[in-house]
Order: sequence, then C-alpha cells, then structure tokens
Amino acid sequence: MGISRGRLENRIIIAFIIVALSPLLISFSISTHIVRQKLEKEIKTRFSKASEVLKERMEELERKAVITGKILVKEPKFIELFLAKDAVRMKEFLTEFKKEFPVDIILVREAEKSKPGPHIFRIETEGWKGLVAGGVVPVILGGEDRGRVILGYVLGNKFTQFLSHSLGMEVKVFNFSGPFPADLKDLEISTKAREHLGKGEEYYETRGKIGGHPYFLYLIPILGEEKKILGLTILALPKTFTFQSVILRFLPPFLFLWFFISAALGYFLARGIMKPIKEFTQGAKAIAQGNLDQFIPVRTKDEIGRLAQAFNTMAKELKKMREIEEVLRRNERLVTLGEIAAGVAHEVGNPLGIIKNSAQMLMENKLSPAEGKELLQFIVEESERLERVIQNLLHFVKFPKPKKREVEVKELMERVLLILQGEFNSRNIKVVKKFPEYDCKMIADPDQFHQMFLNLILNSLDAMPKGGILTLEIYSENQKIEICIKDTGKGIPKEYRDKIFKPFFTTREGGTGLGLSIVSTIVNSHDGKIRVESEEGKGTAFYLIFPKEEKEWPEF
Repeated sequence: MGISRGRLENRIIIAFIIVALSPLLISFSISTHIVRQKLEKEIKTRFSKASEVLKERMEELERKAVITGKILVKEPKFIELFLAKDAVRMKEFLTEFKKEFPVDIILVREAEKSKPGPHIFRIETEGWKGLVAGGVVPVILGGEDRGRVILGYVLGNKFTQFLSHSLGMEVKVFNFSGPFPADLKDLEISTKAREHLGKGEEYYETRGKIGGHPYFLYLIPILGEEKKILGLTILALPKTFTFQSVILRFLPPFLFLWFFISAALGYFLARGIMKPIKEFTQGAKAIAQGNLDQFIPVRTKDEIGRLAQAFNTMAKELKKMREIEEVLRRNERLVTLGEIAAGVAHEVGNPLGIIKNSAQMLMENKLSPAEGKELLQFIVEESERLERVIQNLLHFVKFPKPKKREVEVKELMERVLLILQGEFNSRNIKVVKKFPEYDCKMIADPDQFHQMFLNLILNSLDAMPKGGILTLEIYSENQKIEICIKDTGKGIPKEYRDKIFKPFFTTREGGTGLGLSIVSTIVNSHDGKIRVESEEGKGTAFYLIFPKEEKEWPEF
C-alpha cells in the first residue's frame, strides 16, 4: 500500500492560510452578534432550570430532616434522656443516631415553642455558624409540648460541590451575619441587583464579578421565617464559557458562508491531502477488524510514515498479547474447574460416607428395629442433601441468560421483604428501609434480581441468630442504581472476605456455598459491580451498583 511523499504538516498549513483564514474572518464578523444574543438567552434558560433543581434539593433536605426528626423523638432512649435532662448521655446518643441517620445538625431545645415544620435557618454554636436546610420537630410527651428538636443539613462546601457537579456550573452560598446588604466579600454586583435581592427577588446579573473575574450570575436570596434574608445562593458561569460555546457549539451553524466560499478553492488542495490518509485508513480498518497480520509499508519519513510504523508495531504487540491472553484464559478455566471439583468432592463426600456407614451397619443385622429405622432416616436425609447439592450445582453451571425488561427496584425489594416478614418476626430482626420517593427503574431480569435480593438478605439473617438490624438502602443518581444491604451480625473474618464469592465456599453448617456465587453471577450478567465491607462483631454491608441501561460503568 503506497503513501505519497511530501511533508503533510507543511501542506496543511499552506492550505489553511490560502483557503480558510480569509473567509473565516468574514463569516465570523457576520455571525458573532447573532450568536451572542442566542447564547445569552440560552444561559438565562439554563440558570432558570438550575435554580429549580437547587430549590428542589433544599426542599428535599428539609423534608428529610423533618422525617428523621420524627423518627428521633419516638426513640425510647431519646425520651428517657430528654426527661432525665442528661446532656452528656444525650450527646452520646445523638452521635450514635447520626451514624444510622446521617444528618449534620441535631439540637435539642427544652421549653422552646418555635414553629414546627421544614425551615431554612441560621445556627450559631461554639466555633461554628452557618445556614442549615432542615426542620423543627416538636417533642410531645403525655400530650404536652415539652420542647423542640432542630435537625438540618449544612449549606456548606459539601452542598455546593454536589450541586456544582450536578449542574455543571459554580455554586456558592453566602451567609449574612448581619442585615442585608451585607459584606459580600469578593462578589461584585450592580445596584439594581442589590435592589431586587433586598425585596427577596431572584436576579440575573450579566456583569457580575467574583474575585475580580467576570461571570454570568443568577442570584437567589435565601429566605427564613417571615421572609427574612439569611443569605444568598449564587449560580455562576465564567464568561470564558461563552467564548467556548461560540466556538464549539454555535459558530458551526453560521459558518455555511465560509464553507460555500472556501469549498471551491479547497476542493483540489484537500483532495491531494486526503488521498494518502484514505489509503492509510484502509489498512487501519483491517487491523481494527482483527487481522493482526496486516502490514502497512513505510515508504516515507513524514508524519504518515511514522504513524504507519507505529501501527505495525502495535499489530505485533497485539498479536503477542492475544496469545498471552489465551494462555491465561485456559489457566483460569483450569483453576476454576479445580475449585469446583474440590467443592463438589467435599460436599458429596460427607453424605456418601454417612450413607455407606449406615448401609454397612444395616447389613450386619445387629440393630434393633428402632435403630435400623434411625439409620434409614439418615440415609434419606443425606440423599436429599446430595440432591440439593447437585441441583444447586446444575443451576450454577447452567445459569440462564437474563430476560431483561424495565423493572422498579423498590418494588422487587418490597416483594422479597413481604415474603420474609415471618422470618423477621421470628428472628427478632428490625428492618430499616431507606428508599427514595422517586422512581428507581432500570433494565433487569426481575426473577434474577428477586433471587439476588433473597440470597443476600437470607445471608444477613443467618449472620444475626440473636436478632439485629437489617438496613436496606436504594439510591438513583444520574444513570446508575446503587443498593446497600447491611446487617449488624457477627461479620466476616478478614481471611474469608476474598473467598465468599467463590463456588462452594461456606462457613455455615449445612450451607452449599453457592448463594453468594450466584449473586456474583447475577451482578456480572447485568454489567454491575459488587463489593463487601465487614467488621467482625459489628456487621457486614454489601454494596451493588448497576447501570440503568445496558452499558458499562466505571469502578466505584
């Protein structure tokens, strides 16, 4: 395959100067004014949508705080310490409560009569002051209003970083220590913006500055009780963003004039430049399709020649890697087969030994009828155990391909919990559900997810023979579903944690060792990932993450 001579870099530079530069300048001057107007309108629309997301997030935090507060005031331990007015033990109790129900601020105020419900308020404690999105929950004891519990989430760096990542723009929160207009530090806004904010109104500022740098700003006052201005939320896009948008998004549609003028002049030059590239592309496609024996002759010393040489080297290395990969794959299959064979031998060997010994004793005919009947019962039980091992093995080896469709993860989990309700009651298990109010839909096989949840929850129940707390969490963020199943059981020893997903590995008497192995198979067949965290004596948590659609996701 031949590559024509000449330095490609020099020819591209000459072609750009002759063909592109002059018509580009003409078309740019014509389109800039139109583009700027359209861009600013789009930025305002984007700010408006982002402000709605911001408000919804604050309202969600307020609702969450009120719900958490209602749970807290019903806790018997809280009521006991509240009546005892034991501040030290109350502080310890609230610290433990936050571990189960993460919330930034919990304050207990006796004899306070502030209005219950969701609020945004300013809190000042020793060494800290700031704004909090939360709620006030009354403490009602014996029909008497005894005080208030204030809970909330700090509108600080964690809050702004989360929103900045979600919205794709900078988010800042200013806390006014005094009346508005307060000292806005490095924020510069117009007098008109201050007037609107003083009335509690939002304002779109096109000439704002942060730290001396120009920004488009959307200013949202944070209002407390009686519409008092407590602070300011700022959505910000640097004005460099506008230039990038012009170049990357809006300018191409307006460059048809440049294209029309330059097309005729550039056709002949482009044809001469693109011909060797097309020849090279054909060779690259052959390599990409798996023909690693493809070879592109290197006949020049320019960029195309060096690129051809690099591809030839790559093809050789890929061929070596493919051979190594095949060897590793064969070795891995042998190791897995050995593990399964060892597991089968162990699981089958014990029942066979019992059956053999029982049969020999029966053949000796020295037993009473009752003793003989007992040995026959042993043989039946061990035969049934062998049957279960074989059925589980067949199910594991011939695991069916998932039949995927749209499912609601919360509904699947609720169905499993309903089935196991009797187990929870008999084993003294408290179930804590942390499910969002919004939909958690994804593409999955409902039967396999049912089995996955069932296996994991039963595994947790077996770890809590004397009762405990089973916590189930479901989250839906961006394009993924996250699930956590956590118990307060005996935990998994450190030396076993790398083995729990292997076939036939079990530490439980009577277990087959295939439950978690099947869970791992289901997770992998849905492009998901699973990890386990455990501490002996405190419990175990299984974390699962799945894409909502059928695609790969990064490590978590």
